[in-house]
Amino acid sequence: MFKNIISLFFVFALALPAGAQTRSVVATSTRDAVQQFKQTVSSTRANFQIMMEQSRLQFQESMDAARTQLQTRLGEHRQALQTQLQKIRDERKRTSVQNIDDQMNDLNKRRLEHYTNVLDHLVTVLDRIASRADKAATRGADISAVRTAIDAARVAIDAARAAIASQTAKVYNITISDDTTLKNDVGKARRALQADLKIVHEKVKAAYEAARNAATTLAQIPRVDEATSTIPIATSSTSTVQ
Repeated sequence: MFKNIISLFFVFALALPAGAQTRSVVATSTRDAVQQFKQTVSSTRANFQIMMEQSRLQFQESMDAARTQLQTRLGEHRQALQTQLQKIRDERKRTSVQNIDDQMNDLNKRRLEHYTNVLDHLVTVLDRIASRADKAATRGADISAVRTAIDAARVAIDAARAAIASQTAKVYNITISDDTTLKNDVGKARRALQADLKIVHEKVKAAYEAARNAATTLAQIPRVDEATSTIPIATSSTSTVQ
């Protein structure tokens, strides 16, 4: 598009009569066109920031609702667990089941907090990618593929955040038959938690890969500033989504 603007300038320069006033008009028109072009291509980062701010606010609302729902469910869950524990005659086993239940709830919370931090990191990385893409566009580079990749990453992040909010409200009831089946009964609840966390994990991983694809797509554009960092292959906040 930038090259087309330059070509258009030369066409007008050759077609119009020579003269100081005419050249001034052409120069002014060209500067206006270039300025308009720069404003147009610089919208990638601005649009991304607007969309992600809307996403962040929506995610916050979803998380607030999920936490409220979780508190209600936890109250019901604890009462139900106490009823189930009465089926166990061994006091040590009762304590063990109670501890396992607490550990499961804590694991769910910690894992989701970690995934949330990973997604926040990806948003920061994508913002940098959008900024670099804008700079490349002002030099005449075609960044349409980068914009598409950024949009795909944004959608993936939204999907992962929705999965986190949904998982936040979940509790895992342990249904106990008797002492002889206790290990299997507890195992069912554990496996259910692990299966649900795996679903969230895959959503976060998809967002990570989408952001990485955006960085790779940007890197394929000539004249991109190499000094600016892109998405890391592995960091403390992203290594567990591989």
